[in-house]
Order: sequence, then structure tokens, then C-alpha cells
Amino acid sequence: MPPTPAIVRLLMLLSILLLLLPMAQAKTIKLRTSDGVQLSADAHVAANSTRGVLLVHQSGKSSKDWQMLTDVLNRAGFSTAAIDLRGHGQSDKAGSALVEADYLNMAKDLDAGLKWLRKQGVKDVACVGASLGANLCVRAAAEDGAFTGLVLLSPAIKYNGISSGKAIREYGERPVSIVVSSDDRKSSSQSAILKGLAKGDVRYEVLDGAGHGTEMLYRSAPLAPDIGKWLMQPYLKNPEDRQPVKTIDAGMPSAQEGKGKKLQVHQ
Repeated sequence: MPPTPAIVRLLMLLSILLLLLPMAQAKTIKLRTSDGVQLSADAHVAANSTRGVLLVHQSGKSSKDWQMLTDVLNRAGFSTAAIDLRGHGQSDKAGSALVEADYLNMAKDLDAGLKWLRKQGVKDVACVGASLGANLCVRAAAEDGAFTGLVLLSPAIKYNGISSGKAIREYGERPVSIVVSSDDRKSSSQSAILKGLAKGDVRYEVLDGAGHGTEMLYRSAPLAPDIGKWLMQPYLKNPEDRQPVKTIDAGMPSAQEGKGKKLQVHQ
């Protein structure tokens, strides 16, 4: 079903506002997990808002990869917490060799981020993850009904011992957005399987030559605004306007000309 005229007008207005509003300043915070690991996170609290997003990076990366997206989300009124997983960024064990137990215990890292958002007054929390972070988001949301939505960049059936197939079924009928790139063979093939396993509404998008995980945010200029608009859908006042958005162009220049073109979007 195509977007109604009302939703088109609303989303055009939101796109303009996102460009005009000043960038929100994130701060670095420290979190403590239930097993005593100290994490670093880039966080922002939106005034008078009860909606938030937990962002989880891919293996070998850090919270800094999310800066473009958190700018969009903060402008749209979301509180955000982009965590450095254990063994990454400025968190404990950074630079150390990680074993399977470390990856399994990363679930506690997400729990620490979720609890911090809750303390800031956030009630509705979405989880946005890339690669390993995507799988961790699926696992966390399957175990905790508090998560209202998932955005998965380059997910797979398994990364570093973290599987997602059973978890995405257990996630139930809550909405999920899956974004992959045509040149990412593992994720593009396995994410199609995850799409089939999901029980709720799925927005499935394939980009052309946009790379892996958070790299897609910088190769495909519309992707960050697209994610922001998709996450905003539940908060539109008119129920008939709660339709998925195929393409949002916020006017940001593409990092690589010709890269990141949308091949297909399945609602």
C-alpha cells in the first residue's frame, strides 16, 4: 500500500526539521554490567521524550560508528545509548582477544544499556544493531518484551557464536527492519532466511554495493534518515498514516557516488 498524502506531508516536514535543528551533543558515560564489566557509551537524553534507541556496533568497531545515525535520531526526539561492547572501544578488555564466553556475555552489555535508558525515563526502546550487534539485538529483544522494534544491519544466522534464527521467531509479531547490501554475500543470503522466520511486519531492503554493517550508513546517504522515519512510524497520531516508508531523502551527500542505490524494498 502506498503512503497516504498525509504521511508524505508529515515525513517531508520531518525531513526538513531534521536538517534545520542543531546537532544534539552526546556525552560519554560509564556503565557497569551485572558481571562487573565497565562499559563506555555515547549517550544523549532527549528532553520530554519517552522513546529511545539502543545501538550495538559490529565486531572490531565501536560506538563511534553510529554518530551519523544518532544525530538523526536525537533530532527526531529519541534518547540514544550507543555502547562499546566489552573488548571494544573504551570498554573493559578493549584490544584483548575475546573467546566465545565473552561474546555470549555481551547480552549483559545490552542489558546495562537498556537499564540506563530506563533510568532516563525511556519507556519504548528499539534496538539497532550491525552485524554481530544485529544478532545481539535479536537475542536481547527475544528475551525482553520491552523492546518495541528492531533495525538489523547485515544480520546473519550466526556471528561469533551468537545465533539469531530461533531468537527472531521468539521475537514474535513486533516489527523488524532488515537492511543488507548486495555485495555482502553471507548477510544477503542469510538475512533472507531471517526475513522468512520473522512473524511480524518486516521491512526488507537490499542496497547496491554498500558494504557491511554500519559502513552502509556512509555509502548510502538516505539510509540514516530512512531508519529514523521507520522508527517514528508508531508515533504518528493518525493510525491510517502508519505505513512503511520506502525512500526518504534528507539531502545528505553520498559518501561514494553510485554506491548504496536501493535495489529492492519489501514491506
